[in-house]
Amino acid sequence: MVAFASSPLLISFWCATSRLVDNWHHPSDIIAGSILGMASSLISYHMWFPHVFAVYAGIPLSVVRRNGDDNPKIGSDYILVEKQLSLPVYSGHQ
Repeated sequence: MVAFASSPLLISFWCATSRLVDNWHHPSDIIAGSILGMASSLISYHMWFPHVFAVYAGIPLSVVRRNGDDNPKIGSDYILVEKQLSLPVYSGHQ
């Protein structure tokens, strides 16, 4: 699972290294491109998801709602139980 999650970083590192070795780019180009890529990925992540260390990390902001007394509430697909997320229990009757 960790290898799959880090694959975009590994592919970008491989691409930057190959461009440097083949003399297609100067090291300052690679550093500037890396900084721009990290900044744009952080900005786009925080537009759609809560902070990484938040209780609701990994759940889209469109699913996390706030009710009237300003307590966070998860949408209909999830149930919040002591800061753990679980799927609704199937009772067998519809």
